[in-house]
Amino acid sequence: RRNQKKFILDVRYWLNYFYEKPILDKEFPAIQKDTADTKSSFDEESYVSDFSNLDLFFKNIRLRILYSTEKDYVRLKLRTLLKEYGYQRRSKLLLEHINRCMLFYHLEATLRGGVSCCIEEVGLDKMLTFRVL
Repeated sequence: RRNQKKFILDVRYWLNYFYEKPILDKEFPAIQKDTADTKSSFDEESYVSDFSNLDLFFKNIRLRILYSTEKDYVRLKLRTLLKEYGYQRRSKLLLEHINRCMLFYHLEATLRGGVSCCIEEVGLDKMLTFRVL
């Protein structure tokens, strides 16, 4: 909201990424070969995984909280969130991505009573309340 230039650059970055994703995916074997030749390593899972739908979920939550006149929070179970986007387990990579999204969109997850919680430790059937910090 405060930095229009950053907003425009972010939108252009993601537009390029979505349009060029098939080309980037075709380059993956070349990247693997180059890293093997230089005897370096990289996290293949973070390159291959696609959490774009989950990103849109957190963006949607932020917009609903900021611009809805009804509520200043969104409540749902962690199990529902994972199921909605096709995940069955909480992998380390998925949890890291959720935490990055929450930091990026300035969201806080709390349990009933406003008790702050950590996504990694909360039970799947606990009701989470998301609020904008």
